[in-house]
Amino acid sequence: LAAAIVIVQHILLFILLQASKLDFTDSSAWVYNWTCPVDVKKCDIDSTIGLVSWVLFYVTMLTRLLPDILSACRLAYLVPRVQTKKKNAFVSSLVLYSVSSLSVVVTIFFNYATARTDADL
Repeated sequence: LAAAIVIVQHILLFILLQASKLDFTDSSAWVYNWTCPVDVKKCDIDSTIGLVSWVLFYVTMLTRLLPDILSACRLAYLVPRVQTKKKNAFVSSLVLYSVSSLSVVVTIFFNYATARTDADL
């Protein structure tokens, strides 16, 4: 059951990562933040996200996911001291690290691609 949940988490994170990729197809969730009127030579940025919102976003995300990343690193560090089932402990640390770090990366990319206001973050 745990392996199935981890696989589903990875699949969902890769779907979000693909949606946040900048390409010109319908499968991209990218929201363009530039408007370029036809009669004006200068383009404007529509994004109204302030620095405070990005800082709060990063602080919130790190307070939620950094403990998991640090736990995975600590578990990997302690694997040589485990008396039995070293392979299970190492695989568990890799799984926890991969899910947590991928969540951080995907969340940053997806929010950068889709958020245009403070409330979107």
